[in-house]
Amino acid sequence: MTTRQEIEERCLEVQALKSSGMKVGEIALVYGVTERTVWNYLKKAKELFRRGARNLQHEEILGEAAANLKEIHTQAWRHFHLCPEESAIKVGYLNTSLKALEKIIQLYQGVGVLAKAPDHLVLEEGLPFGDAEIRRDYLELLKKARRRGVKMPGL
Repeated sequence: MTTRQEIEERCLEVQALKSSGMKVGEIALVYGVTERTVWNYLKKAKELFRRGARNLQHEEILGEAAANLKEIHTQAWRHFHLCPEESAIKVGYLNTSLKALEKIIQLYQGVGVLAKAPDHLVLEEGLPFGDAEIRRDYLELLKKARRRGVKMPGL
């Protein structure tokens, strides 16, 4: 009799073969099963991946990734300042530092910790931007117009 663990391993193997480019019919031939069974294995593999994702410590992973990128940025920035002037290596350190900083920002934007600032924003004269609610509504209207592709002068 096949154990649950063996079935789960088979599902993951089938998923790996499918991801590597094999067709369902080819996988069925490899394992001597029907195509329907292969599709069931693929469905079960998705469930296993979802279960695994739910058990991850997302905040811990995010924090570790951000800390690693920050360390890369800091070390590259330090080495940039320590390199002799007009050194090609200096440019490489600067590039690495800036790329790491860019990745940190993308990471934070991706999880909603940091909002993306608009590239260019013109505020009209006479609008009551001292009022937080009006300012929020105005910015939401600008975002809505951008999503719909409305062209606005100065934006």
